[in-house]
Amino acid sequence: MKRPLLIPLMACIAGITGGAYFEIPIYILLALLAASFFALLLSFRYCKAFTLIFLSAIFFLLGITHMEIISALPRDAHHVYYRTGDSLHSMEGVITDISYPGEGTNLTVSLYRIYEHGRAQSSHGRIYLSVRTNQTFFYGDVIRFKTRLKEPRSFKNPGVFDYARYLRYRGIWARGIISQPSAICVIRSGYGNPFLMPFMGYREFLRRVIGENAPYPASAIIQACVLGLQNSIPRELMEKFNRTGTSHIIAISGFNMAILAGFVGLTMRWLISLYPSLLLYTNLQLISTIFATLSVVFYTFIAGAGISVIRATITILVFMLAFILGRIRDSENTVCLAALVILLISPYLLFDLAFQLSFSAVYALIYMTPKLMALLPSMADYPPLLRKTLKTFYTFLATTLSAAAGTLPIIVFHFHRLSPLIIISNILVVPILGFLVVPLSMIIMIFAPLSSSFSHLIITITAKLADLSVLIVGFFASLPYSTLLLPGINFWQIGLYLGTLYFCLMALRGGTRAVGYFILSIFLFFSLTLSFCIPLHSLENKLELTCLDVGQGQAIYVRTSKETMLIDGGGFYNSDFDVGRNIIAPFLLHKGVTRLSRIVLTHPHPDHVGGLLYIIKNFPVEEIWVNEDAKNNENSAELLTEAYTRKIPVRVIYAGFVHNTVEATKIEALHPPKKGEFLRVLDENDRSLVLKLTHGKISFLLPADISERAEGLLLLRDRKKLKSDVLLVPHHGSRHSSSPPFLEAVKPHFACVSAAGSSHLMLPNPKTIERYRDMAIPLFQTEKHGAVTFLSDGSSLVVKTFVVASER
Repeated sequence: MKRPLLIPLMACIAGITGGAYFEIPIYILLALLAASFFALLLSFRYCKAFTLIFLSAIFFLLGITHMEIISALPRDAHHVYYRTGDSLHSMEGVITDISYPGEGTNLTVSLYRIYEHGRAQSSHGRIYLSVRTNQTFFYGDVIRFKTRLKEPRSFKNPGVFDYARYLRYRGIWARGIISQPSAICVIRSGYGNPFLMPFMGYREFLRRVIGENAPYPASAIIQACVLGLQNSIPRELMEKFNRTGTSHIIAISGFNMAILAGFVGLTMRWLISLYPSLLLYTNLQLISTIFATLSVVFYTFIAGAGISVIRATITILVFMLAFILGRIRDSENTVCLAALVILLISPYLLFDLAFQLSFSAVYALIYMTPKLMALLPSMADYPPLLRKTLKTFYTFLATTLSAAAGTLPIIVFHFHRLSPLIIISNILVVPILGFLVVPLSMIIMIFAPLSSSFSHLIITITAKLADLSVLIVGFFASLPYSTLLLPGINFWQIGLYLGTLYFCLMALRGGTRAVGYFILSIFLFFSLTLSFCIPLHSLENKLELTCLDVGQGQAIYVRTSKETMLIDGGGFYNSDFDVGRNIIAPFLLHKGVTRLSRIVLTHPHPDHVGGLLYIIKNFPVEEIWVNEDAKNNENSAELLTEAYTRKIPVRVIYAGFVHNTVEATKIEALHPPKKGEFLRVLDENDRSLVLKLTHGKISFLLPADISERAEGLLLLRDRKKLKSDVLLVPHHGSRHSSSPPFLEAVKPHFACVSAAGSSHLMLPNPKTIERYRDMAIPLFQTEKHGAVTFLSDGSSLVVKTFVVASER
């Protein structure tokens, strides 16, 4: 068999996937593992034909078992997980990792002591701490801090990144926020891993030297390429790299490691060649490979020895080992071995985007590049210099095309975007950042402590190159259609894409079957194109309304067979977390939505308007509806300015406004009253748009953030119109809303409250929840149930909750 490791790798992947979504008792898995090992030993002795089967079964069970272990709740009562809640705790721990986002510092802390009722108690576990102060911290610092520990929370919506699972797989079960300098202090230093301490100190020294000698954001790009500090890159600039498909080059990956290894290896070959007599006593290839290996290992610790860095290091080391053993030609097995080793150590990396991109790119390079190079015409008659130049350029073009083709389905699957300029932008940016900035950065690593003037010169040159890459990326990102939004893709579409790619390569090889392969690739390509034209979720004569889980805010998605509407966009007070980017956009694209018929802003509070700016910047929107307050409010000013820039019509809506969709769905505004009466309602919440959606016999009442005062006005003006089948609970379940007379008038069959369940804000209020319970109204809560979807055909109503559908 040419690729014997491929089957065990696929078995391990299947096991990890199963372990992530299904819970199996650990004792059953251990028993099956023991039986499989015994069967493997028997197969070695009696029937070697079954060896691969039992070996694959072992890797399958290892994948499941490892995932079950890291997913299980901590059992020790002293674990930090059991200290999460609303109590304020004083704690002590050691800093094991540091990252630098746009503002403040993020620390990973290994806890060892917690103070309760004035007494010190031993504790353990890892905490993710967001420090929003200007204090300086170092790896190995022992800190004492005071915060409320919270269990990491994900926003439970289809298509949205599971942040809690991401942290849990990395052993982090609690997180906290520090906002005041008085709440945290360093009490001792130098308590990190003794082996890592010198590397981490040098890493911090390099970060400071680069920051002092290079202007921003060039310094951030150099730090990202060399030290893996991607969080320091401005969000707007990172978005430009994403739009042009060049973000991979500013992350430490196997590509960067390969450049480093190649740079060191070639340098060693050149140095040894200066002394010809040494060539008689040394193996040039072996010596250069050993030095390249040592440089990669050394760089791993300088770059922070994080998960992604170690993953890239293992990949390169496996290839170097294959080279030393003379098995480098068996590169496909080498890739499988590297992936298998990484997944056995850290199985959760299977779900890591960087892992998927790295191995898909490497496999594509190994499989596609030789086939593309075979198409290179003979250049025997060309001058040697021209022939070498053209061959080098063609090789670079072939590798760029191979890597782009291999990673394309993963990029579309995760980001729902396609950059038509990915090839040309990579051709221009990769040589600058990959072949110039990365090697120059290695020189900085060597000479920074030796010569400040020389390192300043190199950093200045590197910064100019980084600035040039920023200009190129900015230019391509600013072009029309630099990136195309695509709906969510499924595994059938990925299969069609890979089939198209495979048969296209087979056709390019020529031969008697080339025409057949070409016709087959064309057929698969048109099938793939057609699949994007078919709606992912057909809603013929139906209405779908989803109340998204956006924390302490509101975002409602409404869709019929012809129109899509977003009512509010969630958001947070005093936070740079973009709900539009991180929650609403992934949800819309997962649903196959790439354009919106309208956006409705019920009132311009941050928890309703926060996510809308990103949406109108990235999705075509036909019109926007707002209330009167939005016209002159700083919270909505940027949104309306962007709307005017994009020539999106903005309409101010009052009570009495009616809109009928093509599918006979009626949207009616019940509140606020027109301008003459508008000023009498003083509170901004009570001036919120109140909408009623009617689809056949089924109706939905969306009262936004009104209180019982506005509820009273509605009862006086439109009591009969309030009757609805579904009620979106007013003002996130505040105690001053959902008055008994209002609920009596609405008489909903179901109610849904959008809130984070915060005990600090008391939303939803326990008394309000009790009111719904007393009136026998089934109440769904986004904090508990995740996204709540109501689906109606005009005569019946179906309710689905995300947590029940996806809960492990």
